[in-house]
Amino acid sequence: MELVLRKGRIVRVKLCEGGWLLEPTGPNATRATYSVHTDNGGAIPAFIKNTGSLIGIRKIFAAIRKQVRDPRYAAEKQ
Repeated sequence: MELVLRKGRIVRVKLCEGGWLLEPTGPNATRATYSVHTDNGGAIPAFIKNTGSLIGIRKIFAAIRKQVRDPRYAAEKQ
């Protein structure tokens, strides 16, 4: 994974580890918890790194919400 800065320099991401914990909360509901730990490397200030991470996580969950509403992914009726 790489971060491309505006001036064309590239900062390599040193560490990106994470995972999902999916827990049923009802017959048609699941709680999804996403954990991630990253080290972006370089001289990027922590507040910028953290803001970027929060934006990325929000976009991940927005994409998941969009997909679970797609009828193709609906649970089969028994």
